[in-house]
Amino acid sequence: MFNCWLFTFIKKRMYYTQHSVTYKKNHARKTRRKAGKEVSATYNFHDIKVDRDVKNVRKRYRQMTKEELIERLIQAEQFIAVNFEGWLAEQFGAFTKE
Repeated sequence: MFNCWLFTFIKKRMYYTQHSVTYKKNHARKTRRKAGKEVSATYNFHDIKVDRDVKNVRKRYRQMTKEELIERLIQAEQFIAVNFEGWLAEQFGAFTKE
C-alpha cells in the first residue's frame, strides 16, 4: 500500500514549489545569469603578481562562466607553451655556444 505520510509529503512539496513566493524568488535568483564583464580576447599573463590575494582570485573565478574559464585555461596553456619553447631555445642556444 502507499504510505499516507509519503503521499502528504509529496503533495505538500508540489504545492509549495508551485505556489511559494520565496521558492519562486530563490529559483529565479539561481537561474538568473549575471551580466558579467566582457572577456577580452587575450589575457595578459605578464601582469600577474606573485603576492596577489588568492581569495579574491578564487572569488573572481567563481563568478566566471564555464566558457570564460575554458577560454582562460586555453590562453594560459598557450602562454606556457610559447614561453617554454622560447626558454628551451634559449637554453639550447646557450648550450651550443659553450
